[in-house]
This record gives sequence, C-alpha cells and structure tokens, in this order.
Amino acid sequence: MSDKQELLVLLMVLPALLQLVLPLVMLILWLLYSLPKLVPSQRNSTQSVKPIERRKYPRIAGELIGARITDDNGHVIGRVKDISTSGICVTDLPKDVGKIHGEVTLLTAENNGFKLLIQPRWVRMQQSGKIFGAAILNHPVGWPILARPA
Repeated sequence: MSDKQELLVLLMVLPALLQLVLPLVMLILWLLYSLPKLVPSQRNSTQSVKPIERRKYPRIAGELIGARITDDNGHVIGRVKDISTSGICVTDLPKDVGKIHGEVTLLTAENNGFKLLIQPRWVRMQQSGKIFGAAILNHPVGWPILARPA
C-alpha cells in the first residue's frame, strides 16, 4: 500500500475508533473524579462513624427523664437517651428485658407519668444493657417536653 492509501484508510477508520475510545476515556475520567466521593475515606479504628440523620423532627436529650417500659415480665425502668415528637430512644435497660410492648411512661421530677403509645423499631445490646428505639404513636394533651407536630 502506498502512503496515500494508508492515510486514506486511517482517515476512514479514525471516526469509528473515536466513537469506541472516547466513551471509555470519559468513563475512566468520571470514575477517577467521583471515586473518592463514593468510597468512604480510611479512618482511625478509634474514630466512630456517625449514622446519617434522617429525622423529620429534632431530638431533645432526655438526660433527666426516666422511662418505665412494659415488657413480657412486667415493667422495667430505663433512661431516655433522646426524644422527639415522632420517636424515642431508651437506654440502660436490663439485659434480660423481655419483648417490649406498646407503652412507655415518662418519669420526670415534675410529673410522674406521661404515658406514650409506642411501636418498637429496633433493639440493640450494649455493655450497660439493652437500648431500643420506637416510634411514638400518640402525644398526650399537655405534654410539656415537646410540642405536637404540625
């Protein structure tokens, strides 16, 4: 083949090669750019990863609020870790607490019995005992901790 024929073949094949190679190059560049965002960075083993907050209503720390929980064995006392208009997290429950039923009574210094109907969502074991989260199904009239949701 002469040089002119080789150049002519190259010019004819070049657009087809660009249609194949260009998308691959663009994909590689996109991966190199977005990979650090997709893969979590390396962290120290002592640093904890905070879960993503998906809460509709803000939480209030319940450090001074006790909670009497109804379980299979009767009642147990725990401590409210945090509470919002839509949910509650109770910690420091005994490790042998039974299945949690749908009622929590909040115990504060001012009032000894705001009853909440709940739907338990999750239970986890910790060194200090069990911790659980639940959705609040009702909001009693006069509940001083939080306003009713809009």
